[in-house]
Amino acid sequence: MSCVHASQSSTGHPHTDCNAFINHNSGCGITEWSRASYGPFFDVQGGGVFAMKWDENDISVWSFYRAAVPRDIVDGTPNPSEWGIPSARLHSSQCDIGKYFANHSIIFDITFWDWAGNSYATSGCPGTCEERLMDPKNFENASWSINSLKVYRKQLVAGDISPVSAAAPSAVLNLSGGVALLATFLGALAL
Repeated sequence: MSCVHASQSSTGHPHTDCNAFINHNSGCGITEWSRASYGPFFDVQGGGVFAMKWDENDISVWSFYRAAVPRDIVDGTPNPSEWGIPSARLHSSQCDIGKYFANHSIIFDITFWDWAGNSYATSGCPGTCEERLMDPKNFENASWSINSLKVYRKQLVAGDISPVSAAAPSAVLNLSGGVALLATFLGALAL
């Protein structure tokens, strides 16, 4: 079984089947509806925040242009349940997240020609990737700024309370749990 996006649970347009052998290695990408999430429109907005929540229920991604960054992110107390519908969401009912996703790496990379090979054609950018890369004028004012990267881990707690002894009114909390991940990225890319 491969993972399948539930398009009704996100605002982006998904490639619904994540099986790399079926879709020419483009994976389960999402085409973001907002052109303000990258390129010149992103730059004009002063950059923005990309946030990902990954737990046993789903992997969800949001993008916010600078003026629309939720206050809880700015304050360092992120609450994804307040952010509305994510741009991309892979729910556990369509994918065994624990089976297919592990050892997550956050990679900052400018990969020309895209490692998946097919993203440029659907990006809305003019011409072909080859034409853009062959023109040195496209790199005269190139810059990339990362203001911060924050990773929040939430310890999920489960357990029981056992009395230490009948004589002492104290207790021991026996815990077990998992980890939820929330990463926020604030930056700008100008080409």
